[in-house]
Amino acid sequence: MRQEVSAVRKTYDFILWLMPHLAHFSRLHRFTLGDRMEERALEELEMLVETSYARQKLDYERFGN
Repeated sequence: MRQEVSAVRKTYDFILWLMPHLAHFSRLHRFTLGDRMEERALEELEMLVETSYARQKLDYERFGN
C-alpha cells in the first residue's frame, strides 16, 4: 500500500507543478495541448486514488499495459 500512496502523492505534486506551467503556454497551445495534458494528469490521479482505496486489487495487465 505504501507504494500506491507514494504514487498518488508524486502524481499530485506533479499536477501542482504542472498547472502553473500550463498557464504560461501560448494561447494556441494552452487550449489544445494544455487542456489535454491537464485532463490526462487528472485522470491518472483519479485512477491511482481509486486503486489505492480498492478492496480487491486488480491485475496491472487489465489496464492495457
